[in-house]
Amino acid sequence: MKRILDSITAAIVGCFIVFAAAAPLKAEPVEIRMAYGGVPGVISPLLFLKPEILKHYGKSYTVTSTYIAATSVALQGMASGDFDVSYLSFTALASAIMNGGIDIKVISDISSWGGYGYEGPQMLVKTDSGINSVADLKGKILAVTAKGTGFHYALLAQLRKAGLKPSDFTIVEVGRAAMDTALREGRVHLITTTAPFLGESEKKGGVKRLFKPEDVMGDVQSLVLVGSSAFLKKNPEVVKDFLEDYIIGLTWFLGPK
Repeated sequence: MKRILDSITAAIVGCFIVFAAAAPLKAEPVEIRMAYGGVPGVISPLLFLKPEILKHYGKSYTVTSTYIAATSVALQGMASGDFDVSYLSFTALASAIMNGGIDIKVISDISSWGGYGYEGPQMLVKTDSGINSVADLKGKILAVTAKGTGFHYALLAQLRKAGLKPSDFTIVEVGRAAMDTALREGRVHLITTTAPFLGESEKKGGVKRLFKPEDVMGDVQSLVLVGSSAFLKKNPEVVKDFLEDYIIGLTWFLGPK
């Protein structure tokens, strides 16, 4: 009898092992590697910091966010495959399509310049600089966050409109947080700045607004969120979940609470 019971027990255990092996395993959430820029211009990573209000975060996907200071650099990360989604400026997007041959698709709006009356970037000079028009920038040193960005091209468009040639000025790269100091110390004559640094500079005094990108370019779709076409094709349902949560998080973040 004992031999029979042992055989039955062994058979039952064997069945459990077979069924366990045959049962489908729960899929791990897909990691979405996302590049983002300076807050508050880009708030994408903040939208996933309150997972309890989101429907799919931690279930079908998770987000790993990496700060990249300029869209021109973020574009390089998309090209190398280091990121699945990224913020890009209108200039970086055009460059990706026309010059880089990078297979990406726009999946969401992020921000625009001059849209709905909201504050955008401003070009500041010192009040006592003697610079009162764009033409006065001849021979001056002008600061942008990085070359190849939307800020850079907006500045170039304004300089060209004023009749200045590339040999008439010098453009240098300065980090956002260091812009105000560079201007006040006289290392540059114009800075490109946005909130919250714009407000801090004006609160200190001694600076004035010379122009803004909309003055020469009109309302601009400045930033978009793009995804690698390969990643989008491989994970269509995950991307839908990501974007649904993106809208939920954005609605909560911007809500009057």
